[in-house]
Amino acid sequence: MPREKKVLPLLITRGAVVFPTTFSNIDVGRLFSVSAMQKSLNETNSKIIVVAQKDISINEPTENDISLIGSLCTIDNVKEINGVFRLRVTSISRIKISKVNSIIYQDKPSFEYTLFPIKKDEDENTIISLYTEVLDYINDKNNMVPLPRPILYKLQAKISPEDFTNVLGNYLEMNYLEKQKFLEENSLINRLNFLKERLISSHLEEKIESDINRKVRDRSEQAQKDYILREKLRAIQDELGDGDDEDNVDQYLGKLDKNPYPENVKKKVKSEINHYKQLPAASVESSMVKAYIDTMMSIPWFEESKDNDNIKHAEEILNEDHYGLKKVKERILEYLAVKSVTKSLKAPILCLYGPPGTGKTSLAKSIAKALNRKFVKASLGGTSDEAEIRGHRRTYVASMPGKIIKGMKQAGVINPVFLLDEIDKITSNIHGDPASALLEVLDPEQNSFFQDNYVEETYDLSKVLFIATANYLENIPPALRDRLELIELNSYTNEEKYHIAIEHLIPKQCKQNGLTDDEIKFETSQLPVPPSVTAIHLNIDDAQRDHISSLLNIELPHLTYPKVKEILSDNGLTEVLPGADNTLLFLFGYSWEQDKNFNMIYFRYDFKRK
Repeated sequence: MPREKKVLPLLITRGAVVFPTTFSNIDVGRLFSVSAMQKSLNETNSKIIVVAQKDISINEPTENDISLIGSLCTIDNVKEINGVFRLRVTSISRIKISKVNSIIYQDKPSFEYTLFPIKKDEDENTIISLYTEVLDYINDKNNMVPLPRPILYKLQAKISPEDFTNVLGNYLEMNYLEKQKFLEENSLINRLNFLKERLISSHLEEKIESDINRKVRDRSEQAQKDYILREKLRAIQDELGDGDDEDNVDQYLGKLDKNPYPENVKKKVKSEINHYKQLPAASVESSMVKAYIDTMMSIPWFEESKDNDNIKHAEEILNEDHYGLKKVKERILEYLAVKSVTKSLKAPILCLYGPPGTGKTSLAKSIAKALNRKFVKASLGGTSDEAEIRGHRRTYVASMPGKIIKGMKQAGVINPVFLLDEIDKITSNIHGDPASALLEVLDPEQNSFFQDNYVEETYDLSKVLFIATANYLENIPPALRDRLELIELNSYTNEEKYHIAIEHLIPKQCKQNGLTDDEIKFETSQLPVPPSVTAIHLNIDDAQRDHISSLLNIELPHLTYPKVKEILSDNGLTEVLPGADNTLLFLFGYSWEQDKNFNMIYFRYDFKRK
C-alpha cells in the first residue's frame, strides 16, 4: 500500500520529543514556530507536524539541524504566558518528513510528510512474550517503577504492543536524544528489549538512590543531633571558659593564609581541619586530629633567627665562659669562620668527646650564645627505639613526633643550635636502630628532606647547627662516626680546676644564692692551691720575697712540718698546707678583703715528712 503524502505546518521543538498516542505540553516562542502554530489553527484544522531539533543551542535551524522522524499531532489548547505560547498537543501517529525547505522561515512553514508505522513482519510470539514480561515487571510493587498512576492504568489496559511502547517510552526518564532514538526505532522487539533493560536499570538506580537518600537522611538527622548537642556543649564550655576550639581553628586558618608556610603544609593542615570539623567532638579520632593540627602549627616552618657572624665576639664568649681549652676553642672558631664565609652548614657535624665534666654541654651553649641562636638539647642516652628519633605513625594511639621535631618545636626557629647529648649511649633492639635514623639527620646532603613518621611531611633541617657529645668514641657506630668531626676535651689539670673554681664556680654559686662579696669570706685553709705552682707573687715586693726565701733556706733539709709552720707563723706568714707527693705549699700575704680578689703568693718546696 503506497504511503500517503500530505502537507502540514512544521513545529520544531528544542529538547522535547512527542510519541504517538500520547499528549504533551510544548512552549512556542520563535517566530517560525508561532507562524506554524497560527497556520495550523487557521488552515489545517489544528493539525501540525512536530519534530525535534538535533542541537538545542541553534536558534534558526536548517534542514540538517532537524530530525526527519516525528509525530503527527493536533493542537488541543493554546495559552499565552508572557509572550510565550503553551500548546497542549495530542500525537496521532509517527511520521517521516519527505521534503524539507533548505531554510526554515515563517513564510514557508509547511512541509511534506508520510506516515511511518512500526514494521509488522516480526515474530508475534516473541513480541507477546516480551510485552508480558515488561508489563509484569511494571505491575510488581517491589520494583518501584516511577510512573504516574493514570499512565500506569493506561499501560495495564489492553492496548497494542506498539502503543504500549510509545506510552512507556514517553514517560520513562530519558534525555531527548535517547527519546528521539527510541522514536526512530522501527523494530518492536528492539523497543521492548530496550524498555525491559531500562526498567531494570531504573529500578536499580531507584534502589541505590533510595538507599543513598535513607543514609543521607540518617546522617542528616545524626548531624542535626550532633550539631544541637555540640552547640549545647559549646554553650556549657563558654560558661566554664573552655569553649575555644572554634576560635583555635579560625586562628589556624588565619595563620596559614597570612604566613609563608610551604604549600604542601598548608594543603595538609587545611585538609585535617576540614576532617576535624566533621568529627564528633567526643570521639577519640577528633582528639587525635586536633593534636596533629596543634603539632603542625607549632613546628617552625619559616621562622628564623639572625646569626651573629662576628668571630671576635664568638671568641670573647668562649673565653668568658670557659677557662683553658685553647685548641678546642681554636677549632670551634675555625668552624664558625668557615660557616660565616660560606653561609652554609654543609660541613661535618661537630662532636665533642671526652670524660664527663669537661664542659661539652656548656661549650655547645656558648656556641649558641656566640651565634645569637636558640639552643635546644636532646638527650640520647638510653634511646633504643627508632621511633624516638623519627616519631610514631599516626595510626597508633598516643602517637607523637620524634626527638628531632620536638626539639625544633622547643626552639621555635628553623636554625637553632641542636645538641645531641651522649650520642655514644644509644642502643638498638627489635624496634629499630636509632643510630640509622640519625644518619639522615646528621648528613648535610639529606637532612633538608627529613621525614618524621608523625608529621608525614618533609622537614628542612639544613639550617640547623648540630653538635654531638660523647664520652667514648668506641660506642659510636662507624657509619655515624664518619659523619662527625671529632674534637677531644681532656680532663682538667689541678691548676685549671683552681682557676675554674675561682673565676666561674664560686661567682656562679654566690649569684645563685644571692650573696655579695661583703657577705662571704673564705678561710685560707679552704682555698684550693695548685700544687704545680713554683712561685706566684702578686702583692709582695722584692724585699718581702727575699725575706721569705731566706727564711725557708735556713737549714732546710733538717726542717720538719711543725717547724716550718712555726717559722712562717713567727714571721707573720699566714698558712702552710700539705701538698701532693711529699711537698709543702706555703700560702701567705693574701689580700681578699683589700680588693675583692684572690691576690696571693704561693711557694712550693719539696719536703720529706718525718
